[in-house]
Amino acid sequence: MKETIIKATREEIRGTGLTGYLRATANAIVKAFGDPNGSGSIDGKVRFDWYLKLVMEDGYTVIFTIYDWKDKTSFKKIRDWHVGSCHDDFNVLKSLFKANVRNAKFIESDKP
Repeated sequence: MKETIIKATREEIRGTGLTGYLRATANAIVKAFGDPNGSGSIDGKVRFDWYLKLVMEDGYTVIFTIYDWKDKTSFKKIRDWHVGSCHDDFNVLKSLFKANVRNAKFIESDKP
């Protein structure tokens, strides 16, 4: 199935929550999804983030975020990223990361 990945807006990511964790290099994520937004969070808990929208050929859409959470290492040294979305989309994201992010490991969050 063909898919398209485009940048999402801040408004579109409202309502997403921690779905899991992505273990990958920053370079691998940039190669797959482009540069991070650069916005970070006001409180400094997030410095690097991506707001993304996966649109499937059948019109099914998954909104998700990738972000560092309270990680103080340099961008290039971060290996553990948080992924926010709707929990129903876990398997879709797992497949997406496996296909697009080199050497990625996606771990489901134990949070409901």
